[in-house]
Amino acid sequence: MGLSSVLVGYGYHMWIPLVISIALVLIGRWVFINAQVKIKGPDFPLGFAYSLDMFLPLIRLEEKHYNDCEILDWRKQYLVFHKLLGWVLSFYVIAAVSGLTKL
Repeated sequence: MGLSSVLVGYGYHMWIPLVISIALVLIGRWVFINAQVKIKGPDFPLGFAYSLDMFLPLIRLEEKHYNDCEILDWRKQYLVFHKLLGWVLSFYVIAAVSGLTKL
């Protein structure tokens, strides 16, 4: 049982990455909601939108999440992990959709 089986069900169970993504975005919301941040510009809360924006690779929902916000505490390390999980899951979904996991 490999990573392909767990993440995308060998391309046959595409609901698995959706459930994993929702869970990771909700965990990220819980982590980022009380983060110590240095904000340049107008104040805005970190939460679901920030977690979703950081999880989705190649898609920018709000430019202020990238330019106006810097996390200062331990959550900065989690942010790197959160983004990495978004990239890994995205690559597995692309591989599954293209049929590479069914070989």
